[in-house]
Amino acid sequence: MIEVPIRGPLHALPLHASAVVLDGGALLFLGPSGTGKSTVRGLLEGRAEALADDAVFLRRRPDGRWGVSPADGRAFLGPLPQEEAVALAAMPLRAFFRLYQAETPRLELLPPWEGCRFLTAAFFEAWWTQYCDWPTQKRAFADLAEVARTLPGYRFDFARSSRTLEVLGERIFPREDRP
Repeated sequence: MIEVPIRGPLHALPLHASAVVLDGGALLFLGPSGTGKSTVRGLLEGRAEALADDAVFLRRRPDGRWGVSPADGRAFLGPLPQEEAVALAAMPLRAFFRLYQAETPRLELLPPWEGCRFLTAAFFEAWWTQYCDWPTQKRAFADLAEVARTLPGYRFDFARSSRTLEVLGERIFPREDRP
């Protein structure tokens, strides 16, 4: 049972997101249910390794970079104790993408304030986060703002087509590996 309000630091931030690993770094796909997070992850099959289908934990790695760990199921149960969070193997986060279904694929770099807004929305989709006290929410928001300021975030309009991989590949695949 979760004690309400939840106080103290969150050792890993839950996000409603899917993720893949490409070239040793994680790509995070954000959006409400039905947006296409699993679809985009599936489109990348064979080019990137699936990391998480529906939820991740975001946490600072020992090297100081932000990392992503799979959390499917666990993210929605409540905060992780420090010892569990520290034990998570976290892939370094390379970039995050807010997904939109569209007729024509397009990728647009987000300003940090907008990236922070999307990361924050994904954080609050874990029901228990709304029960965090104000200082805990404020610390989580500061961490998400730092992620948005230090890592690239994109608006990704995608379609279920090969053109989607081409558009995404222009930003994330090494030149020799582009589709």
